[in-house]
Amino acid sequence: EQNPTLRIAGTRVLEARAQQAIAVGNIFPQAQQANAMYARVNLNPNMPLIGPILNSGKQSAAFSNWFNGFNLSWELDLWGRLRRSIESNNASLDASVEDYDAALVTLLADVATSYVQYRIAQQRIKIARDNVRIQEGILALAAEKFRVGTTSRLDAEQARTVLEQTRSTIPSLQIELGRANDTLCTLLGMPPRDLEPELGPGPELGSNPMPSTPAWVATGIPADLLRRRPDVRSAERQVAAQSAQIGVAEAALYPTIAINGLIGWDAQDFSKLFETKSFIGAVFPSFSWNILNYGRINNNVRLQEAKTQELIATYQNTVLTAGREVQSPLRGFLRSREQAEDLDRSVKAATAATQLGVQQYRTGIIDFNRVFNLE
Repeated sequence: EQNPTLRIAGTRVLEARAQQAIAVGNIFPQAQQANAMYARVNLNPNMPLIGPILNSGKQSAAFSNWFNGFNLSWELDLWGRLRRSIESNNASLDASVEDYDAALVTLLADVATSYVQYRIAQQRIKIARDNVRIQEGILALAAEKFRVGTTSRLDAEQARTVLEQTRSTIPSLQIELGRANDTLCTLLGMPPRDLEPELGPGPELGSNPMPSTPAWVATGIPADLLRRRPDVRSAERQVAAQSAQIGVAEAALYPTIAINGLIGWDAQDFSKLFETKSFIGAVFPSFSWNILNYGRINNNVRLQEAKTQELIATYQNTVLTAGREVQSPLRGFLRSREQAEDLDRSVKAATAATQLGVQQYRTGIIDFNRVFNLE
C-alpha cells in the first residue's frame, strides 16, 4: 500500500486500461459533436460576387444566422486497422498487469532480503559484544598472571589486541544494520527512521534469529516455472502487442472509406430556428487512398516487423534467464543448508575448544599463543 515503485506500476495498469478503452471506442463513430453557432454578417457592395447583387436588388447588407445541430464522422474498419489496434492494446494491458505482478514479487523479495540482513546485523552485533565480554575476561586473566609474575606482558598485549580487533567490528556492523534499516524504510514508503521499536532487538543468542525456511523447494517442470514468472508472461504479451501493430501498419496500404453526416437547424431569426422548414441535413461519404508515399508505408510495415522480431528475441532471452535465475539460486539454497549445518558444528567445536584452552591456560598447561589462535 505504501511502496512508491509498486504504485507507479499500478498507475501504469490504469493507463493501459484507459488506452485500451480508447481503442475500443474508435470502432464506433470517431467524431460525434453537438454544435451551436450565432453569426452576425455584414455585407457591402464592394465585395466580389455579392456587391452587384446588393446594388441591383437593394437587399439588406446585414443579417443574423442561428445554427444548432449534430455532426458525425465514421471511418469504416474494412481492413482491420482498428481491430488490430484493439488487439495490441489488449496485449499491452495484459503486459502492464504482469509488470505489476513482477514489481510486487520483487518488492516482497527485497523486503524479505532487507529484513533478513537487518536481523543478521543485529545478531552479529550481539555475537561481537558477547565475544568482547569473553575476551575481556581472558584479558583480565592474562593481566592477573602478568601481575603475579607467572607470564610475560606479551600475553596481556596479545589478549588486548584481539579484544580491540573485535570491538572495531561493532561500528561497521552497526553501519550494516542502519543500511538495512533505511532500505526497509524506503521499501515501506516512509522516511528513514529507527525501526527497532516495531521490529524489536531480535532473538537472544542461541535461538534461531532468522525466519524459518523450508527444507526443500518444489519448482515443478520448466513449463510450470515459465507460466508462474510474471516477467516471462509480460515479455510474451509485449510480443503479442507489437505483432498486432504490423496489421495496423499494413492497413495503411489500403483505401480509407468514411461516412460524414450533418443534421441541424439553420435560420436567420432565432424564433424560427426550430421550425420544420429550418431543418438541414447532409451526408458526405469520403474515400481516400495514400498513393505515391515513397515507401513510407512499406517501410513502416518493415519497421513493425523488425520490432516484433526484437521482442521475440527478448522473450527468448527472458525465458533462458528465468531458467538460470531459478537453477543457480536453487542450487545455492540447497548447498548453503549443508554449509550452515557444517558451520554450526564448527561453531560448537570452536566454542568448546576455546573454553578448554582458557582453562588449560589458567592452570599453565598451554601458553597464550594457543588461546590467541583458538579465539
